[in-house]
Amino acid sequence: MSLEDSVLTLPSGFSRRIEKLLVAVLLLCAVLLTVRAAQYMVWYVVKDYPLEYREFGVIFSTHLILQGFNPYAIELQPVAMNAYGLIYNFFVLPLAHVWGATPFMHRLVSCFFIVMTCACLLWGLRVSRVSWTMSVVAVSTLFA
Repeated sequence: MSLEDSVLTLPSGFSRRIEKLLVAVLLLCAVLLTVRAAQYMVWYVVKDYPLEYREFGVIFSTHLILQGFNPYAIELQPVAMNAYGLIYNFFVLPLAHVWGATPFMHRLVSCFFIVMTCACLLWGLRVSRVSWTMSVVAVSTLFA
């Protein structure tokens, strides 16, 4: 392989326009994906009935803690089991004192953590000097 074969050529004007068009299409898709995911998140938060089988286990655990019971006592199992563990309930506890242990409040907290996870990803990507375009695409993919 000679030196002439390894030299990279600069893209032509047509190639640059195609690249810009593809980046614009990628960003448009990311924005549409984010909008649809946000619409679903709002729909998810406002429903007042369970959307999954064990969803009220978390709410019941928080309600028990508010009443002074241990949700991990053997006589309360498996009714008070939840997938989040005890730390989530104690984080939600101050909010539950104000607004009660409702599905709306628990879903709002879950959505808050999803948005904060996306913000952390965006921050990490920008600190790593990833372009804004790829950072937005990555965050919208995580959000969806």
